[in-house]
Amino acid sequence: MTSSSGVGTTAALAAVAYRLAERVTGDGGAALLCSLLLVGTHPFPWAELSGMETSLATTLVLGAVLTALDGRTGASLGFAAAAGMVRPELALLPTFVLTDSLLRIRPFSKIGVLGSTLGAAGASMAPFLLNRILTGLWLPGSFQAKVGRHGVLAALIDGRTDLVPGIVVSNPSLYLVPLLAALLHDNGALLLLAPVGFRRF
Repeated sequence: MTSSSGVGTTAALAAVAYRLAERVTGDGGAALLCSLLLVGTHPFPWAELSGMETSLATTLVLGAVLTALDGRTGASLGFAAAAGMVRPELALLPTFVLTDSLLRIRPFSKIGVLGSTLGAAGASMAPFLLNRILTGLWLPGSFQAKVGRHGVLAALIDGRTDLVPGIVVSNPSLYLVPLLAALLHDNGALLLLAPVGFRRF
């Protein structure tokens, strides 16, 4: 991405964040403040100027959340599939969309469950299929750079299911604690407010 596209995706992020915050709070002023705080908080200004994919990925994630709130599961899965093409770890996002959809289905419908499940499976596979078509590889190069051969997915792809229990036990302490520490350092206020947001949803 170039810096000009970074500016464009940051503007899109501000617009989607505004719409989502307005949808949740019903307050246009609070929504505007929320969107400005979001795009003005690290790492988004840096990502905008450097042309990194952070703003685009976050826009797609918020788009998935917004459309899920409106009960548009198909659109939400579409956003989730696109997000997975931007950041490989977001291939997990359709699973959360599916869970939300199943909890919201009223009255319970076997056809609805089947449709949502198949849609989520397709959305999760889409990034890997696209990468396979374009490069001949199932995993994108960015996956190797960010995850290497240390995750559950890499072990499963290699057929080493025996490594999964050890990875599940060891990886959280190796990666989750430093991640939370970095988030607290960069976005302490937002991290502390996250539980309030989850409670509101």
